[in-house]
Amino acid sequence: MGLVFLMALAIYALLSMGPSTPYNAHVRLADAWLSGVATPLTLPAHIEHVPGPNGTIIPYGPGPAILLLPLVAIWGLDTDQSAFCMALGALNVALVWSLMGRLGSTRSLQTGLTILFALGSPHLFSAVQSGNTWPMMHIVTVFGLLVALRAVFSPPTLGSGLTMGLGLGLAYLTRQPVLLAVPFIASMGLETLLGVGGALRWVRGLNWKQGGAFVGGFGACVAFALAYNWARMGNPLDSGYERVILAITPKYFLPHGLFSLEYLGRNLHAYFLSAPDRIASFPFFRPSQFQMSMVLVFPALLLIPLADWRKRENWLAFGAIAAMMAVYLFYYWTGATQFGMRYAVDWLPLAMLLIASAGKGRKPLVWLVAILGIAVEAWGLVMWRLSGWS
Repeated sequence: MGLVFLMALAIYALLSMGPSTPYNAHVRLADAWLSGVATPLTLPAHIEHVPGPNGTIIPYGPGPAILLLPLVAIWGLDTDQSAFCMALGALNVALVWSLMGRLGSTRSLQTGLTILFALGSPHLFSAVQSGNTWPMMHIVTVFGLLVALRAVFSPPTLGSGLTMGLGLGLAYLTRQPVLLAVPFIASMGLETLLGVGGALRWVRGLNWKQGGAFVGGFGACVAFALAYNWARMGNPLDSGYERVILAITPKYFLPHGLFSLEYLGRNLHAYFLSAPDRIASFPFFRPSQFQMSMVLVFPALLLIPLADWRKRENWLAFGAIAAMMAVYLFYYWTGATQFGMRYAVDWLPLAMLLIASAGKGRKPLVWLVAILGIAVEAWGLVMWRLSGWS
């Protein structure tokens, strides 16, 4: 696992698209905590925020700032958020390698699936593009979900229950739609945490402690979110998200509010049918800077129907994906500047479970979609640089 991390880190460093980003809201948030305040007192204009009762209100979940705390304690505001994003992305690759092994993949399939994730999925672009606040949050969400899923497929111990809860909690603290996926992922781990035998074993044995460890880990993260909201907003249930979005977004972008059935048709087209832009010269197509079908950007999604649907965990993984996608399909915004559809990166670890299931006995198909994905990601990175986009 360590060797996989080092190899991924070297490749990601080679592909990194630039110096540290100025969009480092979470570095500034961690610095504020270390200074003894709940939120930065002031922020530069380029970082989304509005004035609040106890400083600034930023619309982002605090999860990444928790991971950044030890780095900011050393380097302060000079902490390189881009390097952090890239390194955490490399760690995600190592976690996928470990997870695929725990799913029972052969070594060659494990290798193909890891390469697919590392170089042939939208995870690559999010990890190396710039480390901006927005893609970095997706990388942290993927990290939290991978930590949780790895615990789901680990031997049942107190540690696996706690790790699962903390991983899901970190993902929730970073991207709130993850909360809708928690029941599915928790159910996926139910037999691992409580043991086959259900309620009787839960009551009689030691396994109830594992379930309690999960609840304690996830509950601690929820308690942190409530305390964080209370400290900066004066209301534990107010994240400030809607207040900031409504204040900084032109009214014509959200004619029906933040969420509406009116956005469904447009968003279905964006997520599944949107195409690259035509250009006059080679290579004749350029990525759309704002949206492109996630199936085009991540061809491995086409393998999902081939997963083994007799397995309960595959239905639960699909349910978790559907729960998160339900939020995004009714949301007024599809992600702004991005390669593909960045919100879909949030459920990438769950998609990898289904792709791994589909890949058993079909290694040539896995390698085929991996090669196609690598070609698409390489095209995106090259064209992004040539276009001078940030």
